[in-house]
Amino acid sequence: MKKASKQIKETKKELGLESAKGLVIIFNDGFYGLTPNATIAVFGDILRNQFPAIEDFVYVTLRKSIEIPNDQHKRIVWLPKYHDSENEALGNFVNWLGQSWFDYLEKIFGAKFLSTVINEDPHNEYIKRADFE
Repeated sequence: MKKASKQIKETKKELGLESAKGLVIIFNDGFYGLTPNATIAVFGDILRNQFPAIEDFVYVTLRKSIEIPNDQHKRIVWLPKYHDSENEALGNFVNWLGQSWFDYLEKIFGAKFLSTVINEDPHNEYIKRADFE
């Protein structure tokens, strides 16, 4: 996070975009002791308190799926968290990037995802109840 924060600060300064939003994508590849919601809360707290240049983040799992109660499919996660939920341009970009990521995964794995869960609930009720398999 320290390197990402430094890079964001330097890029904003270099490009004269001090008001730009700092976005980082966090790939979880081994920290599975907490539920996704708890993990997101930990990252959010760390970023908010120690790295203010990183205002928004996307939490991603790939190797470890989650189980959502009453859902027949195990899920991998692409979950954006925004400091300013009113930033429509950022939301559109992150959604496009997420769709492109899943399209890429389908291409390299040679298989389609059976279904997707699009959760527009700001409190992430699906993820709040989810556990890693």
